[in-house]
Amino acid sequence: MIKSLPLAILALLSDSLPAKEFVVHEWKKIRLTDQFWAEGAYAADFDKDGHGDVVYGPYLFAGPTFDKRREFRPANVSFDLKKPDGSTEKVPGFKGELSGGNGYSDNFLTYVYDLNGDGWDDIIAVPWPGKVTYWYENPKGAKGHWKQHFAFDKTDNESPMLTDLTGDGKPDLAQLAETRQSLDRPSHFRQGQVATLHARHRARRRERRRSSRRHPPRRLVGATRQPEGRP
Repeated sequence: MIKSLPLAILALLSDSLPAKEFVVHEWKKIRLTDQFWAEGAYAADFDKDGHGDVVYGPYLFAGPTFDKRREFRPANVSFDLKKPDGSTEKVPGFKGELSGGNGYSDNFLTYVYDLNGDGWDDIIAVPWPGKVTYWYENPKGAKGHWKQHFAFDKTDNESPMLTDLTGDGKPDLAQLAETRQSLDRPSHFRQGQVATLHARHRARRRERRRSSRRHPPRRLVGATRQPEGRP
C-alpha cells in the first residue's frame, strides 16, 4: 500500500495539469508555373531585399508573392502540343504534365552558393547526367542574363549533392563520374578545375608505396603471456 502511494499521487498530479495545446499550422500553396523547366528548385535571397526568392530552371521568382519572374539564363526550349481540334500550340518548357506524357529537362538539380565570395548567392545548374555543368554569377541587382561560367565538363548521376564532405566549411559537389565517385570543389569553379576523390586516393596510395619501399616493415619478435591461473 505504501509503495503504491507515490504512483497514486503522480496520477492525481498528471490529471490536474493542463493539457498542452498543439497548433496545426496551415501552409499556403503557391504555384510558380505550370511549365516544366527543371527537376529541382532552390530558394535564396538573390536580390538582397529581405525576402526569399526561388530559382527554378532558367527563371527567378521574386518573393514574397512569387508572381513576378525573370530569366537569369536563356529560356529557349518549347514543344508542340496537339490540341483536341487537331491544331498545335507552342508551349514553353520541356515535355511533362502539359504534354500528357513523361519527359526530362536539361536541368536536373539546382544549388545556390556564393562561389566568388562577393556576398551574393550564385546559381549552380546541374544538367542532364554526363553533360557540362555551368554556374551563373549573380549580377548584384543588374538586369539581363547572369554571366555563365564553366564548372565541369561532366557531372554524372541524376542527384549530385552539394554538402561539406571534408569538414572545411565549404560545400562539395558529390557525384559520379565514369562510374567512380568524385568530389568536386566549388572553390575551383572559377577556374573550371576538378578535384576527384579517387585521384586523391591514388596519390595517397602511391605515396604509401614509396614510403614502404624507403622504410620496409620490420619483423616483430615477441613472447606470448600465459593467462593467469594456468600452469
